[in-house]
Amino acid sequence: MVLDTIRLAIQNKKVISFVYNDERRLVEPFCCGLNNKLNQVLRGYQVDGYSQSLEKKPWRLYLLDKIYNLEIIDKYFDGDRSGYNPNDSNIIKIYYCI
Repeated sequence: MVLDTIRLAIQNKKVISFVYNDERRLVEPFCCGLNNKLNQVLRGYQVDGYSQSLEKKPWRLYLLDKIYNLEIIDKYFDGDRSGYNPNDSNIIKIYYCI
């Protein structure tokens, strides 16, 4: 279910909303796959919501097994963000990508 929703959001360039570490996030999803520990992950650009980090770092890597209440919202993004690396070394196997 989570993978299917993320796939649809990436394909349609739509913002997603979800709870991560008990806090709501709004994220532009760019890439989904496996990290080097074989965890399913999402690389996304956080546009709103909570962040535990003291620094503003909008590019995040989210573990899919920590994502809850995932939904696609009615907001598109253009898929062109500074700092996006389609050859992200943190993702060793890509499932879906912008």
